[in-house]
Amino acid sequence: MQNYINQLVSDLQNAQHHARPAKMELPPELEFVRGAEEYLHGELYPMGKLFGLENMQFPPADRLNAAQLELVVNEFKALWEAFNLYPDFPEGLPNAIQYKLMVEYLNYETSYVTDGANHIEFCSYMPDECPFPLEFCQCKNLNDDTDYDMPIQDNDSEQPF
Repeated sequence: MQNYINQLVSDLQNAQHHARPAKMELPPELEFVRGAEEYLHGELYPMGKLFGLENMQFPPADRLNAAQLELVVNEFKALWEAFNLYPDFPEGLPNAIQYKLMVEYLNYETSYVTDGANHIEFCSYMPDECPFPLEFCQCKNLNDDTDYDMPIQDNDSEQPF
């Protein structure tokens, strides 16, 4: 299996240089918000197509040992970053879960931004649909009674020292 993992790591590293989509045409006055415009109005691409990779290249997580998982997850993250994509995982999430989600997301469509960062959230913040184990769930404490329309308190108002 180690030989296959070595080849997979090489594929992930080579994919960092895969051809990018053409830059979105923008009028000069919108150039300063290029990343936002590309994110909001750009064409969607399956992540695997952006990278030139397919799900079937990746063995099931349970076939990899801990060191192999860590290596592949780190290379996967480096690949994502090369395309201005950043996976948002809860702190301490095991590599096996990160790996599984990143492989699944090769089918996920996203916009390609040439400037800035596109953070990929795996959770829709619906506790019943959370992709993370309960101890890593970031949405388990959210409830329908939360008042998101509360005014923001201005702590910068002039106060005597």
